[in-house]
Parts: sequence; C-alpha cells; structure tokens
Amino acid sequence: MNRRHGVKKKGGLGFPILILLALVGCDGGFFVDPPAQGTVSLELRIPPITSSSVPGPSPASGGNPQAAASAATATAGEGPAAVGAVQAFGRVDRVAVRVTSQGQTLLDEVVSAAPSGGEITLSFQFELEEVRADAQVEVELRAGDQGLFGGEGSAELERGRTARAEIGLSPIPSGIRIPAPPEPVEALGDTIFLEGAVVFASGDTIPGLEVEWRSNAPEIVTVSRQGVAVAVGEGEADLEASFADFVETLTIRVAPVVVDVEVSPDEAEVDPGDTVQFTAETLDRRGNILVGRDVAWTSTDERVATVDAQGRVETLRPGEIEVVAVSEQGEGRATLVVRQVRPVLATLPAEDVEADRATLVGEVNPRGSATEVRFRWGTSPTLQGAALTAPIDVSDGLNPVRVEAELEELQPFTTYYFRVEASSGAGVSNGTIQSFTTLNPVPAPTALEGTFGDGVVTLGWSFDGGDFTEVLFEVERRVDEPEGEGGTTGEWITIGTSAEQTFVDLEPVPGATALYRVRACVEDICSPWSEPASVEVPEAEPAMVSGTVRLDGDPLSGIQVRLSGSALDEPRTTVSLPGGSYAFEDVEAGRYVVEVIPSSLELEDEWFPSRRVEITVFGFGETITVNFDGVSPPPTPESLSAEWRGTLQVEWQPGQGTPAGTTYELQRGLIVDFSIPSWETAGSTSGLNLQDDPEPAAETWAYRVRACAQQACSPYSDPDSTWVPRTAIWGFVTDQSGNPVSGVFLSIQRIDEEAPFIFGQSTDSDGFFTWSDRFYSGDLPNEEDQGPWTFIIESSSDQVFGEVEVSFGETTRIDLQTGFLPLQTSEGERGPSTNLDTGIPADSGPHPPEEILGYPVDHPRPAAGGDPGG
Repeated sequence: MNRRHGVKKKGGLGFPILILLALVGCDGGFFVDPPAQGTVSLELRIPPITSSSVPGPSPASGGNPQAAASAATATAGEGPAAVGAVQAFGRVDRVAVRVTSQGQTLLDEVVSAAPSGGEITLSFQFELEEVRADAQVEVELRAGDQGLFGGEGSAELERGRTARAEIGLSPIPSGIRIPAPPEPVEALGDTIFLEGAVVFASGDTIPGLEVEWRSNAPEIVTVSRQGVAVAVGEGEADLEASFADFVETLTIRVAPVVVDVEVSPDEAEVDPGDTVQFTAETLDRRGNILVGRDVAWTSTDERVATVDAQGRVETLRPGEIEVVAVSEQGEGRATLVVRQVRPVLATLPAEDVEADRATLVGEVNPRGSATEVRFRWGTSPTLQGAALTAPIDVSDGLNPVRVEAELEELQPFTTYYFRVEASSGAGVSNGTIQSFTTLNPVPAPTALEGTFGDGVVTLGWSFDGGDFTEVLFEVERRVDEPEGEGGTTGEWITIGTSAEQTFVDLEPVPGATALYRVRACVEDICSPWSEPASVEVPEAEPAMVSGTVRLDGDPLSGIQVRLSGSALDEPRTTVSLPGGSYAFEDVEAGRYVVEVIPSSLELEDEWFPSRRVEITVFGFGETITVNFDGVSPPPTPESLSAEWRGTLQVEWQPGQGTPAGTTYELQRGLIVDFSIPSWETAGSTSGLNLQDDPEPAAETWAYRVRACAQQACSPYSDPDSTWVPRTAIWGFVTDQSGNPVSGVFLSIQRIDEEAPFIFGQSTDSDGFFTWSDRFYSGDLPNEEDQGPWTFIIESSSDQVFGEVEVSFGETTRIDLQTGFLPLQTSEGERGPSTNLDTGIPADSGPHPPEEILGYPVDHPRPAAGGDPGG
C-alpha cells in the first residue's frame, strides 16, 4: 500500500480537545495534491491542550477501562493538575495512528510531531479497496515510547467523499505520585493533608483523577478517601494510595512530644515532717495526655523539702518552694508551703539529783525551725518568779532532741519545780511542770538535854557531822498551857543559834515547862529537827541592874544613867557615885534600855560610842551588869594651810597632846558670795597633809580638818582657802646645784606682736612662781582663744630664760635655772636655744636691761612676792 503523509503543527488556535479526521476520496478534498485513484486521504488536526480544554482519561495498557471511561467525563479544573495536562501535551513528540476496517488494517503509522505545545496537523494517504467502508480510527500521542493521550472513534470511508470522525482524547495513566514521608507527628489530633496524584508517563499530573487513601493501622492514623490523615495513637502506620491497579504506600510515624506537664495538686500547705504525694500528667501540644513518659522531679530548695523520683515530697523545715516536674520539652510546677509550727516539748524527770545540784532534762522536736530552748525553774509550784537557764540552740531538725541543763548551788532538802520551754519563729511552747527534791546531807542532832540555873536554861546535845566543820545550830522553844487550865499547844519560836553544841536561853518563861529542839545547818542546809527536850522553869523574882561609868579609864561621877523599857510606866534615872558606880534595884522581867547621858556633864554623846545598851531581865533574882566607858576626843588640828602649787596642797599641825594613831578627816567647800553654803568630804589620812583636785576649777575653795581617835572626833579647825586655776604657768627656779632660789624677779612675755604684754613675779622661799587665770585671765588662753600660746620667761639679773607653750584648761609646769641667758642679736631677735638649760656663749658680753626685758628699765614691774592673789 502506497502512503503519503505529512505533519503540520500550528500554534495560537484553540479548539475542543477533540481530533477531527477528514477523510477525502480521490475526486476531491482539501489536500494540495489530490489523492491517487482508489486512495483515501486523511488529515489529522490536534488542537493544543489548555487549562480549559483538558481531555478526560483514556484506558491505559493493563488499566481499568471503566475507571478510565468514568474519568473521561470529569470536568477539568484550573489547578496544578490541569497544568500537568498542558505540560504533558507539550512533551508530545510522536503520534501513532491506526485505521482498521473489518479486521483489515488500513493505516498503522507512528509519525514525529514537534512538542512545541501548538496545534498538531498530520496528513496520511492510503488505499481503499472498497468504495466505502466502516472504519475504526485509533490515535495515541506519545513522548518517546510512552503514551500520554489516546482515543478512538469510528468513521465511514468512501472514495471520493469526505468522511468525518470525532475522537475524544483521554490521558493515559502511568502511575501514582505521593508525597515524601512527613516529619514525625508530635501531637495527637494533628491533621495531615495528603496530596496523591495520578500521573502521566512523563510524571505530569493527570487532571480529574484522584487516588483513594486507606490506613492499615487506623488505631494510629486514620485517613479519609480524599487523603485527610489524623494522628490518633502512637506508633507507625502505612497509608496506601491507589488508583485502578496502581498502589503506593506512605509511612507516617506518630511520636507525640511532651510540651506541658500538669502537676497535681498545684499547691499545698503542710507542716514540717509531713509527706505530700504529687502526680504529673504529661501533655502534648494539643493537651492530650501521654502515658508512660519519664518525669524528672526536683525541689527548688532541698533545705525546705526533698522530692524522690516518684514525686513523693518529704518536708524538712518551714519555707516555700516549687515542686518541678520535667518531661521532654514540658515542665510543670506546684507550690508547696511548709508552715512554721511551734516546737513539741516534753519535760522529763530530773536526773543526778544531789543535795546542792541536779540535772534538768527535756525533749524537744524543733519541727524544722531553729529553736532556742531554756529551762524555767524555781521553788514555786506555778514557777512564779522562777529563773531561766542559759539558752540552748537546737538545729532545725524533725526528730526529738534531748536537752539538759545543770543546776548548782541548790538548797538541800528543797523541792524545786521546772519545765522546758522553747521558742522559734512560730512562737513559744511550754512543757509540763515537773518537780524534784534535793537531798539532805546534814544529820539531825541527838541526845538533847536542858537544865535551868541562874535564871537561864542551858542546853546541850550531840552531833555526828562527819566532815562538816562550820556547823550552825538553830534552837527553837515551845511553851504549852497547862492541861488543867484548858491548855493549848504553843507554837515553836526560834530563840537563837549557836556554833557550839550548847546554847543558853537567856529569856526562859518563868513558871512554865518549856520544850526545846535543835537542828544543824551547814551553809544554809539544815537537818531535820532533833527530838525535843523539856525543862521546868521556876517562878520569877526581881533583878538588879548595875555598873560603872568611866571616861578615859577614870571613874566618872555625877553623870546621869537612865533605865527605860516596856515594863516601866516611865523611865527611871540615877546618878553615878564618886567611884563611878550606879544601880537600879527591883527590876521586873522584861526588855530594857540602859543609857548614859553625857550632856548632864556637858560632854559630847560621841565620846561614849556605846552609850545605849539593850538588856533582857528574866526576873529570877539575877544581877545584870552594864558598864559605860567613854573616850575624850583628840585636840583640834592647828595651822591649817591650803595652797595651790601646781597641785592643791592642804597641810596642818596636830594639836598638843594628840595621841598616836589619830586620823584626820578633811572637808572642802566652794566659796560662793564670800560664804560656804555646804561642806563635802575631801578625804581622810593618818598624815599631816593631803593633795586634792577639786572641781570646778577657776574657783576659790576652802578646807577644814578634824582629828579622830577611838571613835571620838575633835571639832573642825578654822578654814583656809585658795584659788584653784583652770589655766596656769608654774614652776620652780633653782641654782646650778638644784637648790631653790627665792626673790628672783621673772618677767613673762607672750610671743605675739598683737599682744606683747609683759608682767612679772618674784619666786617665793621655795623658788616657786605661778601665773594663773585668777589675775591674768585676759593674758592667758581663754574660752575665746584656747591657744596654744607661747610665752618667754626670763630674768636679766639672775640670767634665767625659758620658753613654754600653754593651752586653755592646762596647768603647765616649767622649771628654770639661774645663770643662763639666751643669745641676743643686734636687731633684738632671740638667738638659738635648744632647751631651758642652754647657756649663752662665754664671750657674748653683757646685755642692757632693755634688750633682756623688752621694756625700759624704769617701766613699773609687778611687785615681788609671787601671785598678787597668793
């Protein structure tokens, strides 16, 4: 069979995605060259495929014809799939055409077509044996050997006539394209939109065809037929995308990540030592609970509380912390407040109890807070006025701690009460009150006996004191009324103490039977009382009180003696006889005062140190002797002198006949408005002088003295006064041998051009001189100008020179020697001087008085004799 064909491809014209075949007989057509006799010409025009003219699919080799047929009726869209069809059409480079009729192939050719995306025009010519025939036309657009589009149709062929056939082109599916596996899904409920596509052999998407999805593990990932996948469980799931016989598998891994942790309870408030169980729920991004995840538990302050791997919290001390749970990328917190609670206490029995000491014991649980513990103890059952032991610091633990405090110097045989007390930041806790009784180490006296005689009851007893050396015995007496007179039992009354194992009751009750008992005491520790002893006391008789009065050991007559007491209506008075004796007769039982009256002889009371004596008369005919011995005072001191000589010196002379061992009491008084308002004690001495430093200074002070011997003192001497300076220059002038030089006239000049005042003074018999604020207050440093000021002291006639610096409130000493003088320059300035004893050069020659004194010789100088006030 002879064939001719040509291929033309046009661009720019659009028409439906249909192939129009024009079959023309030999007698006509639209070919330039008419077909040969008995042939048929075929022209194939394929318009370009655009996004609005995408054809439906056609069956593929081995494909599902029904699926392809149904897809052929689908309406093309404008999306990526439509673009894929356009792109696939642009890849066409070949066209296969086959025409058959009654089993006979009339045309079967594959021709090239430029894949430019424009219209494809093909021309074929083949023989037709019959005049007319029904034919089947098949067309396939290819890229290389791969079919992209295909279709078929029928046509009536007739030589010499034009036959038309419409053939719909459909895409030829070649496979399925699915996306790459996604990243692991990190939250349950996350949705993945899968974009599966049916593709040409060229890889371009076939429009209008959709894959169908299904999950082989719907408990992990569910998927709709359209490819909407939802993660519902942890693990991996294979999702299958299918179209016709094409199947592709996509694996999705669901691995939820913890991004949040919820801690329960979210807050708690407990006491120290309590245990709290916290739980944690791990959540993904969508709030889904993820089970089986590891959780790490921590405490923000392990001093307050600790937490174990299971979230169990043990509280240790008061405070506020956060319990933190961390899992993967999530974290949760809960607030835990550990309250401050008061300590728990228990007062335990005292231990090691002895006569003078004991150990207090308690138990304290600080409940997590630093705690201070003390014991309160005393002899009151309610602890009123009780003492506290030193504080004991207990660390902030949770377990009971034993605390102790030792007490010493306790009273034997005494009951003490105590309790433990503790305080912390939460408050104060008190334990219960316990008690203990100290031991009694002193045994009771034995074999107590008593006898009456000479108006007194004499007691004696035995005592086995062991190592006790200083024992004091207390004695008590009880007098009961006679039974025949409806008598009653009397009370025990303490009547005295004794350091010996005997005692004399000087005031027994006349005409009664008395009971006596005794106990031993060692350093305030007393034994039990002894068994009592009874003594019969006879009826009373009047007594006599007598004695002598002496002065300085000599009998003193004519002085009054007085007896007074509750048993007398009024005092009784008598006068001492020439031998100094006196007596009071018929004195009834009772307590009395016997006193001598010195004023009756114009004597001083203080001459009789014991001029009043208390006595007890028992009324058993006894004689009580009371003697009075007086001592006359020493004579008054003489020649009192008070003078300030750098320090305040007070001197005096003893009066004639002053006894040995006499002491002197000195008083001072500040002179105010030429009087002394009050005197005060300045000191005492056994000598004849005393130094004093009275305050305030810059005042005149007066002094007086008296002599005292054997508790008798003389009258005070006449006073003497002196000025006590605040600011002064003083010293002594001696010769080269250190002997004092008197009558040296000294001039003093302040080294100050603004105050060149010069004044002078002569030394006294001791070589002493002074300038003080008594008369020179304006020329010495003062409160307005407190210095220091520098002065030059000199004497031209005795060659004395010195320089001194003085400040306000200072008494400055400077000692000078005669025979020295500073060197003078021709201008009158002073030459070099290194100390007070520096001499002038031997060849310097004499100096006129004007140069030495700094003023003309006829200038009036202060009078000699020292301080004008002194």
